[in-house]
Amino acid sequence: MYLNLILGAGSPLPGLSMTVQDGDVSENARYSLTLRDVARSEGAVTLHPAEGQGHTVVVLRVKDTAMFDFDTDDEDSKTIVFDVVAGIKNEYVSVNVLWSPTLL
Repeated sequence: MYLNLILGAGSPLPGLSMTVQDGDVSENARYSLTLRDVARSEGAVTLHPAEGQGHTVVVLRVKDTAMFDFDTDDEDSKTIVFDVVAGIKNEYVSVNVLWSPTLL
């Protein structure tokens, strides 16, 4: 992904498309969605929506623009890693997301 470093608060995270799907029907297809920090992501993004039912398009938006200041030689600070966690009652499944831009 190529990024020009203009990421304002509330902007969708570029290059990331995500959907969540539960094959059940009615209330059995309802789930909650949360973020879990893995590396450098605490407070960096917000997840929308916080819950879904059936098929849901998930959007991650920039929360803290300072976390996206990649004008540095430290390669580790150019990567943000987090889990998106879907929960149904007391059962949870997560997907690990590693997001790192290629700068113009």
